Amino acid sequence: MKIGDENLTRLSNALSKAGVHKQRNRLRDIVDNVFSRSEIHNKRVLDVGCGPGILSFSASLLGAREVVGLEPELDGSTAGVNEQFSLVKKNLEVDNVSLRISTLQEYDFAEAPFDFVVMYNVINHLDEPACIDMHKNETSRQKYLRIFERLAKHMTTNSHLLISDCSRKNLFGDIGLKNPIVRSIEWEKHQSPNQWISVLESAGFTKQFVFWNPLFSLGILRPLFRNGIAAYLTNSHFVFGMKKAK
Repeated sequence: MKIGDENLTRLSNALSKAGVHKQRNRLRDIVDNVFSRSEIHNKRVLDVGCGPGILSFSASLLGAREVVGLEPELDGSTAGVNEQFSLVKKNLEVDNVSLRISTLQEYDFAEAPFDFVVMYNVINHLDEPACIDMHKNETSRQKYLRIFERLAKHMTTNSHLLISDCSRKNLFGDIGLKNPIVRSIEWEKHQSPNQWISVLESAGFTKQFVFWNPLFSLGILRPLFRNGIAAYLTNSHFVFGMKKAK
């Protein structure tokens, strides 16, 4: 489902009033990256690491029955996002979106089961030490496997999981230089989409799609960068979807 102009305007205005400023087309791009391949009308949605609620409230505007956002406001998040979430909710006047100040590991799943779960640029923060070496350390891999297995228990049959992040593999990280385009990324604290998919498949999920997500600033040239080689040379950002079949 893609977000329509009217709902995009509502969301953009509510975010701006709460101090969350996103250029309109960039906002549409984020929302469509997550929801355009999924039907979430009347679904129960879990937004892990929801921040100020961009995706949580987008899901509500797209017809989700109930949305729960998890945001512990720890390292890796922006200070004050819980307050911004509350302000956006007030500005939109929606009553089917709630915030839980909790990590995924600590969440009690009181609102489960969920039909759709999204982790947008947060998966490496679930257990950062384990994320760093899970490609070569079985103990670290098992830590993430347990997180995903627990999550799967609280998802419905044929439910969907969408994940995005930056890959570990990037030209600048490999040669030990700061990436001039995205200077804040610490590449060694990330993993490739194939690594995540492998662990998720062990947890009972099946892969649906993977795509590379080029820099928004590339404008009309973005389609030329939707491939692994171009991603390796730029931001290495990916999006993939999984399905829980049972």
